[in-house]
Amino acid sequence: MSLRVLLAATLLAVLLGACAGKRQKPTPSPSVAPHLVLVEEHGDSARIVLERPGDAAGWRVIAAIEHRQGYGVRATVSPDGRLVAYAVLPRDAVDPDTQAQLWLLPLDGRKPRRLAIGVDLRSDLVWSPDSTWVTYERVPDDPTKVLDVRRVNIAGAGDELLASDTATVRWYAMGYTPDGRQLALARLDADGTMVGLAPTGSVPETGYRFTGASRTFIVSGRGCPALLALGEENGRQVYRAYACDGTGYSRLTRGGLEDTGIAWNPVTNVFAVGVVAGPPGSAPPIAARRDAEVVVPPSGFDVPLAWSPDGRALAVRHFTGTTTDAPGEASIVVVLTGGARVTITGDGPLDVAGWTGA
Repeated sequence: MSLRVLLAATLLAVLLGACAGKRQKPTPSPSVAPHLVLVEEHGDSARIVLERPGDAAGWRVIAAIEHRQGYGVRATVSPDGRLVAYAVLPRDAVDPDTQAQLWLLPLDGRKPRRLAIGVDLRSDLVWSPDSTWVTYERVPDDPTKVLDVRRVNIAGAGDELLASDTATVRWYAMGYTPDGRQLALARLDADGTMVGLAPTGSVPETGYRFTGASRTFIVSGRGCPALLALGEENGRQVYRAYACDGTGYSRLTRGGLEDTGIAWNPVTNVFAVGVVAGPPGSAPPIAARRDAEVVVPPSGFDVPLAWSPDGRALAVRHFTGTTTDAPGEASIVVVLTGGARVTITGDGPLDVAGWTGA
């Protein structure tokens, strides 16, 4: 199976981050530095782990989560770095489309709390800027609908419908504007992808349209939606990174074989785009805009995942191969300021949920 298919199948994302090797269990020590929040899979269970890259003493397990064999946990860290929202299919459940649950896990050691049931395990879990709402997806009771995009308040102040789709249309929550008053939504149908902003609770009536499939939906801290759009290039279908530019959308990179992912730096306000470099001797890929930079490792290629809050470390999923059709082996790597690279190892496959706030 090619990486293009694997990346599109978000349910299997944790399998792409499989890392070999046993870790030593040091005695945890407190730290004010941001920690990487990881999901470590173990077949029918998962662990939420904190790790300070480059410091073995900064590693500790926050929670253990049981789930149905073969179905991993999807998790994301709140903007304030204090909470983890995760979707999980319980061990006694059978349908990942309708029987998953949404939970809230405080990173300070308090017990997790369930937020919603009847959740689609593949839900896009998007936090509001004030860390009070989490989006998720649910199959509705209405037989004319296929999927609802909803959001739930973590304090119990409501559960709201954001958008509904049919058999030919699917909506994705991309992210909020900085003030939290508008939500960017991506609408996928047979003609391609429409991206638009709308006040929370309403659906965009118009927006920018891409012809073709798309994925990796994000919104910058300035409220700019960005995504990877699939298109024809040099006789093959490839993903390229686009972001709003004030009048529409434009490419974030030039050159290379294909773009693999986008992560927004909260300090520099720059989009970091993973790019697969071309054959030896070809021109190196470059940023096409001032608010973009390319991420190209010495060998293989990276898929950017998440920046630390201080903008000094970028978590990526690194592949040893030379194309997305032949990706090779995968690992989680943290790229530090100055270019140093730290490989994160675990007792099982790893996925990145985000970073703590301190």
